[in-house]
Amino acid sequence: WRRLALLGLGIWPDGLGDDLPFEASAARFGYPAGSAVLDTFRARFRPGASGPECEVDRRMMAALAARWGVDHTDGAV
Repeated sequence: WRRLALLGLGIWPDGLGDDLPFEASAARFGYPAGSAVLDTFRARFRPGASGPECEVDRRMMAALAARWGVDHTDGAV
């Protein structure tokens, strides 16, 4: 995924964002609420990561949400 992003064919976080709540950033990025969000995020952006949510997860998700956040103002999801 990272190589595709470097070729302009995908997205990847540009560095790390603020240490914000993971769930809030995930919702802003467009992930639905649920127990599989961390695993889904890691499968794409942090393959091999395991264990409980950590600061790197939160900061990477915050960076993604800041750059590619979904606009929910019209009520659409």
